[in-house]
Amino acid sequence: MTVFRKKRRDGRSKFFYYDFVRKGRRFTGCTLETSEARALQVVLGLRQRLEHGCPQCGYRYPEDVPNAPFDKLVEEFSRLHVSKKRAQGHYNNILAGLSAFFGQTSLSAIGIHEAEEFTADLRDRGRKESTINRFLTLAGQMWDAGQEWGLVRRGVNPWRAIAKGEEFPRDRFLTEPEEERLLAVAPAWLSRLIIASLYTGGRRGQLLQMTWGDIDLETRLLVFRRGDGRRVRAMGISERLQALLKEMRPSAASDRPHVFCGADGEPVNVEALRSAFRRACQRAQVSGLRFNDLRKAAVAYVNKAGIPYLDAGQVLEHKRPAMPVAVVTQASGR
Repeated sequence: MTVFRKKRRDGRSKFFYYDFVRKGRRFTGCTLETSEARALQVVLGLRQRLEHGCPQCGYRYPEDVPNAPFDKLVEEFSRLHVSKKRAQGHYNNILAGLSAFFGQTSLSAIGIHEAEEFTADLRDRGRKESTINRFLTLAGQMWDAGQEWGLVRRGVNPWRAIAKGEEFPRDRFLTEPEEERLLAVAPAWLSRLIIASLYTGGRRGQLLQMTWGDIDLETRLLVFRRGDGRRVRAMGISERLQALLKEMRPSAASDRPHVFCGADGEPVNVEALRSAFRRACQRAQVSGLRFNDLRKAAVAYVNKAGIPYLDAGQVLEHKRPAMPVAVVTQASGR
């Protein structure tokens, strides 16, 4: 335990200062003492008070924090961080996987070795490297937050110390023959969603939550929104999609707000869309295609409408628009 004087332009400071770490938290300050011996006594008293909390310095360190269970960190991270995110289901699935493995394990007992055991377990269960990387990223963020909250001792973040695996981006897109076969076997409500995705590049969730208030058929404009209702982007409506929407438009007396509904007239949920799309692909003999892959074919439709491919990528909300758009446009031949 040492104290020191700070360097000044005109020499050294008059008073002694302290700088030490106690249970993962750093404490710095001035002792207001000019004698090194008295300054050491001040710091010794401060460290003794920290053993049982220190209201005077505005900090109390719970003695049971180092032994807090992993589930406690998951609970706090979910409440304070995930609750603000849009894709809460995605985050909660990852947190559930982490919690199932560690559960009541003490946070102080989790290090790099334990984190590597978790990733090895994921690989043994056939998880892809991209999925494992998502686990590492979120766990690393949660660990950083736990250190800031005082739940985890400061030091090396074990999740960030593990090298991530190499990821290979999906290059699957819908070809014209596959499109014809898919629309031929899909039920009417699913065909409408497929056409809407092809002509707008809308994501699955954006299409399912779209209401008639987001569409203006007269000006041929539609708006995509987030789950909280905030506007994401607007785009024009093609002639084919305009005709389809006019055919679908409910009467003025209808109280149905959602644009895309199932055969029963109720809004389509994600699970129903996923199952129906998978069955349609099987009947159409289209393999390895996901609903979100339709967005890649939509790029070709946007280019066909005369929009430069960089702008098309922005319409589809690509973070790096140039590469995906260029590849799909050449491959599809549209």
